Amino acid sequence: MARTITVKGIGRVSAKPDYVVLSMTLESKHIDYDKAMDKILVLQHR
Repeated sequence: MARTITVKGIGRVSAKPDYVVLSMTLESKHIDYDKAMDKILVLQHR
């Protein structure tokens, strides 16, 4: 007679990722280039 162990259940595993890929698009419209870029910098640092 073979010996058998049977286990039933639900499990959860979590771990920190090895790396993260983040992609974003920022858009600003203004007639003056420098003011448009200033708006982007404000959005970028929120």
